[in-house]
Formats: sequence, structure tokens, C-alpha cells
Amino acid sequence: MKVRKHWTVSALKDFETCPAKYQWSYLYDAEDWRKLGYRVVPSTGSPAMQRGTDIHQTCEDYLLGKVAIEGLHKEIPNAWRNLVRGLKDIGATPEEMWTLDDGWNVVPDNDKSMWLRMKIDAHYLPSQKALVVVDYKTGKPYTSNMEQVELYALAGFAKFDDVDYVQGELWYFDSDEPHEKTFKREAAPKLARKWEQRATALLEAKSYPAKLNRFCNWCPYNYGKGGPCTAPRDLAGRAA
Repeated sequence: MKVRKHWTVSALKDFETCPAKYQWSYLYDAEDWRKLGYRVVPSTGSPAMQRGTDIHQTCEDYLLGKVAIEGLHKEIPNAWRNLVRGLKDIGATPEEMWTLDDGWNVVPDNDKSMWLRMKIDAHYLPSQKALVVVDYKTGKPYTSNMEQVELYALAGFAKFDDVDYVQGELWYFDSDEPHEKTFKREAAPKLARKWEQRATALLEAKSYPAKLNRFCNWCPYNYGKGGPCTAPRDLAGRAA
């Protein structure tokens, strides 16, 4: 089983939703799956996830000048297309990897001291003191997603010494308008302590029990989908 010394917001979400899902997604290698009787690793993808990936990719390609505006995914509504066009017009930086150590200092990607890793869909500096970070989303807005803009703010303050304000924006292409929140630099220490506690729980975990949650029926590791997790089935059996 792999040992991870860094985390991402996606990994943390999986761990807090279901430790077993985190273990299977991030720590298991081919030998671990063979020990469970699987000749191939169960697929973790879904049509919805692939759609989100495709939408992200066309936005990246457009901002990088690889495709024209017509090359954006056909399911991005016109209002959102105009906003994506606006990002290009102001010279926003697309798809940049930000990595930090456990002191919230910027380090090179995959450096041995790397503790937190995040990919920023787009960002720009509207002024010397302000930073805007944009994250593309598909599907329904979730409150937990809004939390992750706190991490963008912390990373932004670390990366840009002169910035006093970070505005994080979640662009839900299946919704009507961006969800946004602004953070002041003085709030960073309190936010950092919160995320350090959660990251420590993840990185120092010794066991990864299955945890029933509202996403069980869609989980690729669900026994009903051919995965190793029997938790929903076992609960149903006990209820009967």
C-alpha cells in the first residue's frame, strides 16, 4: 500500500466522506487489488466525472489559445462562455499547479517537502493588492465546495506577498451565477489552523473503515457495482 505525505482537497473530501474510499482511491496499488481478488483496478470514473473533465479541458485549451471560443464544450451556456471569454481578455493564467509545505510556504511541485497540492483553473490580479481565483464546477452547488476557496485564499497569500485580499469564485456551469467569497490576509492564521487539523487527521490515519453516506449508491467501490465495499448491503441486511 502506498504512503502519501501530501494531500489535496479532493483526497480530503473522500477521506472525510468515507475513509475506505480514500484508501482504495489513493493508497491501493495493483498488488493490493490482486490480494482482494481483483485482476484489474476497479474504475473510479463515471459519465458525469468525464463530462466535468471534458468541460475543464476545453476551458483550459481556450485560455491557452489552443482553440477558438467555438471550441468550448457545447454544454457550456452562452452566459458562461462570455465569462470564460472575459478571463482570456484580461489575461488570466490558466491551469497552474500550486504546491505548499506544511508551513504554508510555496515549494516546487513534487518537492520532497510538498504537503498540499492544488490545481488552479484560472487566476488573475485585478490590482496589486487583490487576487481572484476561479474554479470550474459542474453539477449541483454544494456548501462543502465553497469551503475549498479557503485553501485557494491561503495559497494565494503564500504565493503573492503583496496581496491583501483573495476572492475565490466557483463557476458552476450548470447553474446561473458564480458563487464567491472574499478573504482578508489577517484571517489566514485562523483558517490555516482549521485545515492543518483536518489534514493531520488524513495523513496520520492508521485505519480506513467504510462509512455509510449519501453517496454510497454512486460509489465505484459499491459491492453492487462490482467493488469491494459491502457496507450498504450489510446495513440493509441488518435492517431486515
